[in-house]
Amino acid sequence: MSSIVGQFCKLIIGMQQLQSLKLWEFNCKKRQYAQNIIKMAGSLHQLQQLEIFAHTYFAECGNISRVLRPFKQLEILTLDVNLSSKELRRSCHSMPHLRQLSLTSRVDSSTLKDVIKDSPQLEELSFYLKPKAKTLYCFQKPKACSSEILQSLAYSHVSLVSLDIRHIISDLNEAKLLATISSLKILTCRFSNADCVHWLRQLSLLEELRISLLETIVDMTEIYLDLIGTCTRLRFLRIFDLHICENFAIQVSKVLEECVHRRPLELIIYGDRDSTIMRTSKDIDSSHLIYSRMNARELIKCFNTHL
Repeated sequence: MSSIVGQFCKLIIGMQQLQSLKLWEFNCKKRQYAQNIIKMAGSLHQLQQLEIFAHTYFAECGNISRVLRPFKQLEILTLDVNLSSKELRRSCHSMPHLRQLSLTSRVDSSTLKDVIKDSPQLEELSFYLKPKAKTLYCFQKPKACSSEILQSLAYSHVSLVSLDIRHIISDLNEAKLLATISSLKILTCRFSNADCVHWLRQLSLLEELRISLLETIVDMTEIYLDLIGTCTRLRFLRIFDLHICENFAIQVSKVLEECVHRRPLELIIYGDRDSTIMRTSKDIDSSHLIYSRMNARELIKCFNTHL
């Protein structure tokens, strides 16, 4: 172990009040550095948040659940590593206080179902289902079914507040199950079936919604407007829809004008070229609607599961 890493590990041991740690592995030839740092971090009993991006180390360390076992007090866990189903279940089972879980590598539905069952304190979940197909293209609908996961979330004792579903939902039954998770306040989802969006209006507590509509040419204007009018707590809405009508923002403003004592809605859209032209203050009442076009970073977030 280099002297610099050794000194850093000693520094970590002395940080007994440290609550958050993020670890990125850049040098694949020095994977033992990640091993030593994680080992030292396991002695920090106040650590509540851990983010690990270390594919090479975890791919060769053997028993990953053993590495994560000391972190029993964790509340927030982000993993960008290739975990087996067994290792992921064991790791989460050893963390009874886990509130937020973000997995950037794809996992299977049965594993997530077990994780939900073993995490009664879970409030925020971000996942990408592992497709049964060997190849997954950018807009290809994965054949893996998320119904089991959504059903577990809907009928478990977990009061989920935030959910990020990174695969494309096309099945209407999955959308119905999603709509039964009544505790949701923050939702990020992608659909390839316009009828699925109807069901989101049942999420009455929704405050933030990021939605992408892919592989469809249906005009969703009326459905979006109905959703905005029904979900009265909604304060942030990001829409990616190439077929959204050109005066959509103005129509949203009119809907909001009819709502009494409602907070302003921040609307970000990416759609038809004409729909992304900034409107004048005369067209849109800024006291009801804060409207902007989707910038490059927001656009990347729609498709990059690592952001």
